[in-house]
Amino acid sequence: MIAVKASSLVTSSKSSITAIAVRDTNIRAINEITSERRILGETGEIYIVNEDRIMLTESRFIENSSGNLLVDTEGVNLALETKEDQLLEHLNYQGEKTFAVIEIFGRSLNIKDEDTKELINNLNWLVVGEINSDQALESVKNIELSYFIIGIIILIFTMFIGYLFSKNITKPIKRLNEMVNELEKNNYKYRIKISTKDELKRLSNSLNRTAEILEYREKEHTQLERSKTEFISITSHELRSPMTPMRAQLQMLIGGYYGKLNKKQEESLDIVARNTERLDNIIVDFLEISRIEAARLKFRFVKTDITPYIERVVKETSLFMPEKKIKIETKIEKLPIIESDPDRIMQVLRNLLNNAVKFSKKNTSINVSVKKQSNEILFSVQDKGRGINKEQQSRIFEPFFQAKQTMYRESLGTGLGLAIAKGIVKSQKGKIWFNSKENIGTTFNFTFPLKAVKEIEPIKLLFSKKTDKKEEIRDIFKSFLGPIGKREFNELDTQNKLGLKELINYINLIKKEKVIDQEQAEEFVDNLYLISGETHKKIEKRVIRKGIEKEIKDIYIEIIGKKKGEFYFNKVKSNMDLKIMIPQIDLLFARSIITKEKSEEFKYKLRLILK
Repeated sequence: MIAVKASSLVTSSKSSITAIAVRDTNIRAINEITSERRILGETGEIYIVNEDRIMLTESRFIENSSGNLLVDTEGVNLALETKEDQLLEHLNYQGEKTFAVIEIFGRSLNIKDEDTKELINNLNWLVVGEINSDQALESVKNIELSYFIIGIIILIFTMFIGYLFSKNITKPIKRLNEMVNELEKNNYKYRIKISTKDELKRLSNSLNRTAEILEYREKEHTQLERSKTEFISITSHELRSPMTPMRAQLQMLIGGYYGKLNKKQEESLDIVARNTERLDNIIVDFLEISRIEAARLKFRFVKTDITPYIERVVKETSLFMPEKKIKIETKIEKLPIIESDPDRIMQVLRNLLNNAVKFSKKNTSINVSVKKQSNEILFSVQDKGRGINKEQQSRIFEPFFQAKQTMYRESLGTGLGLAIAKGIVKSQKGKIWFNSKENIGTTFNFTFPLKAVKEIEPIKLLFSKKTDKKEEIRDIFKSFLGPIGKREFNELDTQNKLGLKELINYINLIKKEKVIDQEQAEEFVDNLYLISGETHKKIEKRVIRKGIEKEIKDIYIEIIGKKKGEFYFNKVKSNMDLKIMIPQIDLLFARSIITKEKSEEFKYKLRLILK
């Protein structure tokens, strides 16, 4: 039963109003009383007034009053000013003395929907119930019932209006909200139809058009992804086809099948063979990536104990970079027989172990642990290397990250190893993650389920993450300017001066003020061009020069030794020309710093690089 409240006057024996009474009733009583209209008499009426004091309903006594009649009465003014319900005696819009009950429209409604409630409250409408004072006082016995009925009619009327608002406004708003939620879930096929002829309909039409555009672009994106994967796969296959005969011919040449080679020929062919091997490895990596993205990665599942496979990989890795004298320690718990592809699992482990060796300090150890936990096998590879910078950790599994993190890399590689490892693990519904602290070390962890996953799903690896250029620019600023780099970047960002031209002007300015030297300024600009994606011939020349510079420096150190090699290299660094370096080598031989044989080897290697 719905309960409502109504107020009424309490009079004295002299017919003066002494108090106001409030009492509860219910909706059944309302239905019975509202059917009896005689209780309002000939002077009573109920109407609605808006915040401009205009009557919105038809007057009982004046024709065509809706929207045209100004109700400038004491009670209406007081209710609008105080925002409070009123019960008083005043002169109505016809100048007649009346008792009035004035209620803020919608206040007595029990509206649960917050949108509708807020909408009705913001209307600032009033519901006015009036009855002639003389008529009201003529039947004091019935006045309680009269005011009760006025209140009930107001309540019913506002409930009815609330229902209309709920139906015509709240429902479309909910539909719009549903569509926004669907778009957030990337469901671009979702559409809505709103029949109201207002802003809500226009908004729904705009959302539908947006969804159509997004759906079309999603199809284009899917097609592009498919084309990209197919292109990489086909190109990789086509590139690898001639590699096999090339390698075979090189091996035959190096092995003396076509005749004995002199030392210089052997060295040249050895360089070609090593680069051919590296190119083949790059192509193999691209093939793996394309297979992972197309869900065509091959798995050969067998039921086996993977412990011997782990021990074999650890033994192989211990022979990698022996000059670093790194010890690999293992802790392998008793593992169950599982259905898996041990070669794929070892591919991931081998990649992590090789990286650990590469980035570990000399004479340190690497810890490998393997154990069963829950329904999976957990692998951990812990090194004591240089660690990973905090600002770069979020991108460590990105393809080509190694190539992006520094412009001139210390070690060769495609930067695809960790991306492939991630693809293999995720293809089997496993997880891969790491913890790292700079100058302390890194621990990589990955899991494989005890039960093989045979329904492989495509996994996006290439070009799947949008990089934040602002973050990359900020990193470069910090790299070149140290602690003040962040402050300088933030100032330029605040001034909206992060365009390529503005940044280059800034670099020229700090170079002029001797904050950085010419070489630093060039490298600063090069990095910014690489981030922007724009081409620049000077960058290409400088990148090539940097690569050649490193190779020549390595030759100096190899033949003369680290300290003397760096010293003599710095003398020719600004102008690496054979016309300058050959006389320098002859001088080194004359001073007995190097032997005749070493000087010839020196010249030969420099000519090989600079020819």
